[in-house]
Amino acid sequence: MCITTVVVVGLLVLNVQLLSFLVTLVRFSEDMLAEASDVDVIQRVTDVAYAFAVIIPVVSYCIAVVSFLLSIVAYRKDCKRVQKGDHSFLPSASANTLVRSTFYVGWQIGMVMWGE
Repeated sequence: MCITTVVVVGLLVLNVQLLSFLVTLVRFSEDMLAEASDVDVIQRVTDVAYAFAVIIPVVSYCIAVVSFLLSIVAYRKDCKRVQKGDHSFLPSASANTLVRSTFYVGWQIGMVMWGE
């Protein structure tokens, strides 16, 4: 298994954990709404909204940067393998494959234009 796959799966698990944390936080804030006064509720909701407005973009940026760096590392590794003459990891590019990929794109464009 490639290191890029492991890291991407780990990042997906991190995103799932962040979403479950968000759901837990929303449930907690609903409980707090039932108990607190209006001023306290507004302050807490504002604090939570600000925290998520800062945390989620930062985490998404970090995930994007890690993914970008891993793809660059994989690209360099593949370029070195091709320079050494190792083409075993490349998929075979037969005429049949190229024709089928063109049909797929054509079907996608047709379906989008048809409205399905």
